[in-house]
Amino acid sequence: MRTAVAAGVLALLGGLWHLFGLIAAAVGLVTTQAGWYQLVVGLGLNLVVSALLLPGSIMLLRRRPYGRLMVIAGVCAALLSYLLAILSGLAGLSESAAGASLAMAGVVLMLTLVPAVVTLGLVLVPATSHWVNHGSGGSPDQPLGPGYADRPMEWPPGR
Repeated sequence: MRTAVAAGVLALLGGLWHLFGLIAAAVGLVTTQAGWYQLVVGLGLNLVVSALLLPGSIMLLRRRPYGRLMVIAGVCAALLSYLLAILSGLAGLSESAAGASLAMAGVVLMLTLVPAVVTLGLVLVPATSHWVNHGSGGSPDQPLGPGYADRPMEWPPGR
């Protein structure tokens, strides 16, 4: 359970990060003259990653198997976008981390790369798969068994 919840929270934060990146890329397209790289990576991949991670994290936390698959696909797409950012920075297609130095770009990349790898590891752990598929104590959609309030009332008490 802990691995699944940690993976869900990290995926939610990653989805919000890429949603922010999507908004920043859209603003950048409006205010500056952008090339194909900013359009594909800035808008396209951020849109795909946030569209996979945000609902996938919610579905994972609600113990839906497709949520786990969406988080895996979203993290893989995020890792692909980070790889493209590294390669384009080395090839000179774009400025590293919005005009920052190469060292600063490395720090920003590590702040995004490490949580993505940790999220992928947590989602792929067998404990997460077991919690999503089998759970501990039933599915969230199944009604609970009879509890204290469902017992017939005894009167007078103590009989």
